[in-house]
Amino acid sequence: MVLEQKTAAAKRIYDYELYAVDVKTFKVNRSGKELSHALVALFSVVCRTKRSSLFFLEAIVHENGTDVIYNTIETSISCVETLCPTVNVSTQRLSDQVRAIQRLRLLDQSLLDRLRYEALPVPIEPQENQVVTDTVAPIIQHDEEIQVQVCASNQDYERLSSALEDSIQEYRLVSSCSRPRLPRLPMHRRNVSLVGALDSILKPYLESSTDLIDTHSLLYCGAVAVCRVAEVKSPNLTQTAYRPPTKPQWQCRIEKRIDRARILIAKLMCFQKGNTRPRVMCFVDQAFAGTGISSNEYMTCIIERIDFWKQKVYAWASRIRRYRLRSERYHLNRVFQRDQRSVYRNWELSQSQVTNEPYNVNEEDMSTFWKNIWSIPIGHSEGEWIQTVRRECESYKEMDPITISAIDVSRAVRSMPNWKSPGPDGLHSYWIKWIRSSHERLAAQFQQALEMGSLPDFMTSGITYLIYKSGNTSDPKNYRPITCLPTIYKLLTSILRIKIQNHIFNNNILSPNQNGCKAGSRGTKDLLLIDMTITQQVRRGKRNVHMAWIDYKKAYDSVPHTWLMRVLELYKINPILCSFLSSCMGQWSTFLSQPGQMTSSAAPNLIRIKRGIFQGDSLSPLWFCLALNPLSTLLKDSTLGYRLRRGAEAISHLLFMDDLKLFASKKPDLMSLLKITDSFSKAIGMEFGVDKCAFIDVQRVFSYNACSLDVRGCIFKAWLEYTELKAKVNYSMDTSAPELKSRSNKVKI
Repeated sequence: MVLEQKTAAAKRIYDYELYAVDVKTFKVNRSGKELSHALVALFSVVCRTKRSSLFFLEAIVHENGTDVIYNTIETSISCVETLCPTVNVSTQRLSDQVRAIQRLRLLDQSLLDRLRYEALPVPIEPQENQVVTDTVAPIIQHDEEIQVQVCASNQDYERLSSALEDSIQEYRLVSSCSRPRLPRLPMHRRNVSLVGALDSILKPYLESSTDLIDTHSLLYCGAVAVCRVAEVKSPNLTQTAYRPPTKPQWQCRIEKRIDRARILIAKLMCFQKGNTRPRVMCFVDQAFAGTGISSNEYMTCIIERIDFWKQKVYAWASRIRRYRLRSERYHLNRVFQRDQRSVYRNWELSQSQVTNEPYNVNEEDMSTFWKNIWSIPIGHSEGEWIQTVRRECESYKEMDPITISAIDVSRAVRSMPNWKSPGPDGLHSYWIKWIRSSHERLAAQFQQALEMGSLPDFMTSGITYLIYKSGNTSDPKNYRPITCLPTIYKLLTSILRIKIQNHIFNNNILSPNQNGCKAGSRGTKDLLLIDMTITQQVRRGKRNVHMAWIDYKKAYDSVPHTWLMRVLELYKINPILCSFLSSCMGQWSTFLSQPGQMTSSAAPNLIRIKRGIFQGDSLSPLWFCLALNPLSTLLKDSTLGYRLRRGAEAISHLLFMDDLKLFASKKPDLMSLLKITDSFSKAIGMEFGVDKCAFIDVQRVFSYNACSLDVRGCIFKAWLEYTELKAKVNYSMDTSAPELKSRSNKVKI
């Protein structure tokens, strides 16, 4: 059988395309250890061509299987002698080539994964009289879309079954908010095999699950069982001790040299002043060591020697600074490859005001502040403008009935991050993603909940972390709320978002001026390019333009729930879905985690969400865009705006979520657009953030006048410079001004 596999490998080897590869990432054994350096060197040292390297690779994997762990050079040498007796390779030669193998990248990663997959033994279904020794886990799909079949040993299978039974008895009937927080599971081959085995063990339990609460409990119990078998410790949320960062060894060595040099400098200065005690002379001799200068000549060369050691200290200090910058650069590159968002966030924090003051917040004041925003319901009013919106919606078709399938669950959970912070339930999306036997059951229970029009209370409860922004640490308004919701609720809203998004796309409901939540768009880049095109044409053609920036105060937290439901009716969302969302909206709640604390489940901090969208789920951003979409309809219906050329469509506004910018060719037209915006905003209970609202008048003969604009009591300031969509833009028409030329970090228009 082995000879046949080698022959087949030799025949297939010439059909493979040859690419560059990082062989270091190829893993072949179950324990999760990397392929040994000796085996990696085998492909390059023994084989002088890539095609023969592939032959040896496939022959070794097929002969020994995926369970062989090459821990020594001698093991690989014996394998070489067996496969190719005519080749004479020493262990030293193999060791010397390891670094070259890692640097040259001889084989393609996809080819290595293909060989590994083909080398896995085909599982044989045991007969009734046979003993099962291995449990084959389902196919695991990684980020590179590579299917790898992983096996769990019989011992791990039995331990996992026992641990699952224990965790079910311990946590199945416990409230989701009272369970301990789950740790992150380290990703290596054994743990992946445990998750695959759990998928098959948990399937009969899931088939007997009656509701979403029971299914969620079983998923949590399965995660606990895997963590116990894998011996992963649970996070200690009560530990608040700060561990200072340790210095690297190279920095410690250089600092020791600097300290030693400073001691010598101090002793040389004492000797210069006439101190000739034996203790001082001992250090002086060390300072002059290697120079060939006798002790009688020390005093004549003392100044040059002190200067020499000072230069050494300066050189070592410069080396520390240079090495530290290089280390930070390397670290930043690694973090950027793994998590780009954290890099940009750290840059923003470094540019903003960061305080080291302790959090001095009264919990009662913080709860009262956010209750006044979220827990006080308001309604909306409909004026004459609603008729314009209705006429626009008459041509839209009714949304088709919603059917949730297992494929919908799999597609929705695929895009969810594995270890993103969960809600109060503590279940990460990783467990739902890879316990695939739960997808069909979840789809059926989601469909049942949708038809019944209600969800369990734990699914609509979140935990809100308060992140300090700037200013006084005791002021509640200087904190940004970040809400984490249960993963199973975010999965359901993600499925519903996809269904609603298809309806919006098919009927072309969302305004082209709104670039938020629009698939396939560049987001802020598209809007900034349009704005740049308009302003450049104004400057070059010496045309008139009048612009205004609108900022809403607490935009996401101010939309009335009555208007959110009215928007769904206007855009003909499925009535069953509307009833379901209305029921969920009545259950929305969260509890505050005070600054500096990990969690808090105190009852007084529980806040009902009776106004605004529910931050944290997948549907809320799209829902908010739909709530502001009628404003785009009203502004477009006014036929006012700025035209790039005669007869072209007027550009009245640009929108990105709640960031609004208005354009007009005349100042009275701009006032009309502002009145339309103000009338609509007051009707739906949203207020302008006057501090961030601004306007500018650009005329052929530009003259800046520090006047203001009054829009029904809201005073807009005239600004020459405004930060829109994180880009700072300068609107001066005089590009030859010296003060503008010196501002290299601003966009000049």
